[in-house]
Amino acid sequence: KALSNRYKELNVNGLVSWASNRKTNDKCLEAAEVVSFNSYPGWYGGSVNDIPSTILGEAEFVAQLGKPFIKSEIGAGAIPGWQDPMNGFWTENYQSLVLGAVTKTVVSNSTITVQIIIKTYYTLGLRQSNISDRCVTMAIL
Repeated sequence: KALSNRYKELNVNGLVSWASNRKTNDKCLEAAEVVSFNSYPGWYGGSVNDIPSTILGEAEFVAQLGKPFIKSEIGAGAIPGWQDPMNGFWTENYQSLVLGAVTKTVVSNSTITVQIIIKTYYTLGLRQSNISDRCVTMAIL
């Protein structure tokens, strides 16, 4: 709270926010002007089926605070070309299922204005040639 107040005293042209991984348990949300949550349903716990209820539950919680909400991180990783018939973690298929559930939830809900999808591919074999080990694509919905 003190840091938020000090920032406002400086008359900086910006809003107070941070990406919280504590979500609804974050004890400092009263100091935020925009609430941002990082969570990875279907990746770090739960399943693809939990994605809509997680996103909508977080959005509803923040709406009760009367503040704007940013879903700052969500998704799943993938290794290019990795496939398996069970659509396991790190496969392109699983990443597609997760991002599809996120996208469907966001575009079908009028209370969510914008979601930025960042799709990251890990290319572990390229480190030896001094090429970045990540390739990123982004889409704004």
